[in-house]
Amino acid sequence: MLITVHVEWPTGHEDVEFEMDDSATPEEIAEAAESAFFDVCNFGYSINGEQA
Repeated sequence: MLITVHVEWPTGHEDVEFEMDDSATPEEIAEAAESAFFDVCNFGYSINGEQA
């Protein structure tokens, strides 16, 4: 089956598509989708102006 993860951020978006076995469980699909999401996200934060 083809899985599409749609990721949005303030300046744009990206769709990540990948194949999974047709017998994949909902839990396996959720885990793979979460991994795909974090693979395309760059995130960070600062505390009092210092990059953490």
